[in-house]
Amino acid sequence: EKIWGIPCDWLYRNQNAWLNLVHPDDQARVAQAVQEQFQQHQTQIEYRIIHPDSTVRWVAVDVHIVPELNGTPQRVVGTVADISDRKAAELALQESESRFRRVAANLPGIIYRCLPHSPWTYLYLSEGIQVLTGYTVAEIATCTSLIHPDDVAATEQAVQAALAKRQPFTIEYRKRCIDGSYKWVYEQGQGYWDEQGKCLYLDGVILDISDRKQAEVELQQAKEA
Repeated sequence: EKIWGIPCDWLYRNQNAWLNLVHPDDQARVAQAVQEQFQQHQTQIEYRIIHPDSTVRWVAVDVHIVPELNGTPQRVVGTVADISDRKAAELALQESESRFRRVAANLPGIIYRCLPHSPWTYLYLSEGIQVLTGYTVAEIATCTSLIHPDDVAATEQAVQAALAKRQPFTIEYRKRCIDGSYKWVYEQGQGYWDEQGKCLYLDGVILDISDRKQAEVELQQAKEA
């Protein structure tokens, strides 16, 4: 009664009317689940209901079929839980993540989050990686996968040294592009630790500095000429 806002005696008298209280967009899915539960002997489903006060609430239903000895369904037992708060939190998180991805997509360079140890697996990588290298996010799993072989050891040592001191790190190295060429990049990042002192992940940004590096080479060549 508290969740649905309907007296139990009304539900007893109108046992097939409960489906009308389900949100219209979910009724077909719920009706199908009800039919399938007799073959599966168990159903777990989440859906929305329209409360008498006109608010929409999310419920989680876990239903089991209790059979007779010959297998014929005897009765249905189950639980219903109000999960509106959890769903609201999930929707808020999704919207927050969506806003972050929109912002990240419009920033120059690359934003990333990765595990704090080799092979430095990405937990998040912005679409800027494709602008820089030509590779898609799905094609890159680790931080070191595109680093020039001659730069890998020094890059990892610099990051590990900074993490040991719990300091931010800045590094420059070459990143391979899809056409086989390399671009110079500048990376700045830092680790994040939990209360027990365990490093959970690294967050950072990567910027293309190829033009600056080329200008430095040309300037050096001019000095030597």
